Amino acid sequence: MFERRVAWVLGVLAAGCANEATGSSASTCLSLPTERGPDAALASPSSSCGQAVFGQAALAAFDNFLESLLVRECERGVRCGLYPDVMSCRATHPATGWSPLRAGVMSGRTGMVERAGDTLLEWLIPAASCTQMSYGSAFESALQLVFPGQAKEGESCGISNDCAGDSRCDQTACASSERCCSGVCKPFRRSLALGEACAYGECAGELECVRIVSPDGDSDEVARCYPALREGDACEASFGNSCEGGTSCILDASGQPRCSLVPPIEGEPCATESGSVGCAELDVDCAGAQGCVRRQDVGSSCAEAPCVAHASCVDGICQPRAGLGDACEAIGSNCGVGLQCDTSVGRCAPWPEPIACGG
Repeated sequence: MFERRVAWVLGVLAAGCANEATGSSASTCLSLPTERGPDAALASPSSSCGQAVFGQAALAAFDNFLESLLVRECERGVRCGLYPDVMSCRATHPATGWSPLRAGVMSGRTGMVERAGDTLLEWLIPAASCTQMSYGSAFESALQLVFPGQAKEGESCGISNDCAGDSRCDQTACASSERCCSGVCKPFRRSLALGEACAYGECAGELECVRIVSPDGDSDEVARCYPALREGDACEASFGNSCEGGTSCILDASGQPRCSLVPPIEGEPCATESGSVGCAELDVDCAGAQGCVRRQDVGSSCAEAPCVAHASCVDGICQPRAGLGDACEAIGSNCGVGLQCDTSVGRCAPWPEPIACGG
């Protein structure tokens, strides 16, 4: 079980180790964690990585990194059934989520340790895996190693990468529905006690950072440290007692909610009290009581199994979803992955980029 959990979280980091063993030119000057969670050990880039660069040099390095990332994502997306081909992926899969970081690099607040980029790429998107990626709290820390900031404690920030050292961008004063550009760099607190707010810190021991949800559906707006339930423990997520990292509250074979390894792999149960959880592999999906099953290709029957992500089930057969610029309807939109139905023109269009903080 432990080995499977590590493989899920890191997306089989062994691929990067194999590169080193075979003499690949991929950068190995950065040591990234081999386990998930707040105690995951991240080592700073070694001297062979070189110094972080800022300004135009950092922007050029970042754009090269981002282009390589998109290429890897699209190649993996085609192999794992998210897109019919690379061209469709590139047309509908912009650098969503990376524009705030690029804005920091562009403004000079954030730099880049250029030679560490290859290792980060392999860690983020393993070359031969369809396993869905989840990195836990290590993700933000890894980004700060490769993309260090210069803003000192107490100075303004747009994202945590703007902050120097181990500080984080505290944005608790921002409206939750808006992109925040008025955060403040604050120390990243560790070993937080039971009940302490943990949005910008790590809980002590076996406590987990969770947002309590009451039986009537109301949630505490502040995430706090609470005891975590272990794999196999009975659970009731509506009361806020979270399952430990790498597990989630899933109905077992007898219909009882228990903390189970997440995401489940092909053949394992995936139903929850309120619906289902996603399966571990991109080309596998939850089919209710059947558990996680292999997705079906275009033209195949979808009577007993779901279709690949770039297709939908129409009259019992997997049919291609609408592509970029194709006609669509707001209700029951059949647009492909990375697209939404633009109701103003009735056509499939890319999702908008997140608002990035200016310089």
